[in-house]
Amino acid sequence: MYQSDPEAAQALFIQTIRTAGPELSYELYGPMVLTQKILNCGADELGNVIAAETDKVKQGEMIDIAIEHGSEDMKDAVLQNTPRFHKDNQLRALEGTTEGSERRTQMAIEEGIVPKLHKDNQVEAGRILQERAETLMSKQDAIRNLQCLADQVQDCDASNQAAMHKNLVNGKYEEVGVYASSNIYKYDPSAQKEALEASYATGNVAIIEAATLQVVKMDQSVVAAMKDKIVAQLKAMEERHSAALLDEYAIRQLKKELGFDVDTSKPEFKTKMEAYIAELK
Repeated sequence: MYQSDPEAAQALFIQTIRTAGPELSYELYGPMVLTQKILNCGADELGNVIAAETDKVKQGEMIDIAIEHGSEDMKDAVLQNTPRFHKDNQLRALEGTTEGSERRTQMAIEEGIVPKLHKDNQVEAGRILQERAETLMSKQDAIRNLQCLADQVQDCDASNQAAMHKNLVNGKYEEVGVYASSNIYKYDPSAQKEALEASYATGNVAIIEAATLQVVKMDQSVVAAMKDKIVAQLKAMEERHSAALLDEYAIRQLKKELGFDVDTSKPEFKTKMEAYIAELK
């Protein structure tokens, strides 16, 4: 029966596919057969069915069908199995399943999907999840999730770490940039210099100081290559803080990383900062 209502027509189409018999030939009814195959899967087996498809074009179509017509559980399954898909289909699966979904965005971050993807997709995947978090989540939830994402940068391919770091420090929330900058020393040595430069390029004092306070842990080649910039930042920090208390974050970091108690109201602070600068010269 002809359906003039688009939603009713779609429902009738889906029902027809679900009940169609195996005699349908792919040559004549390929899209219908593929849709039937996906919609007849349970969420538990969906990931295996899609991942087992060796034709990347068909696999991409299966992903699209599951996202467009599948249940929430099926979409969850697509997301969780994204690293198993052909590299050309990974971003479409991640983007499609997290679009408009705060819950699945958080799922993707908490389950560490990005480092598990093909290296060619990691930077863009991180950007997608960062954009989702900044758009869909409250400030508090976004910061918490993006700090979790920042912790995953070190697990990604070394060639991607600096670019991912740059995205995070230039994001919506300063707290995320500060957190990411305190992680630079954990990156592959080949990525640390570019990451440090990215933090400095933000012009954000808190982000710059967070990065500078970690240079003692960075690869020595980075310190040697950027000695002048690092010393300049340390001197700027001295000027900003020698006459007043550091903020709580800086105090905590200085105590932890430099191994001394900080009381910037005392002359000893200037002496200790000068000694710290001298170590880099």
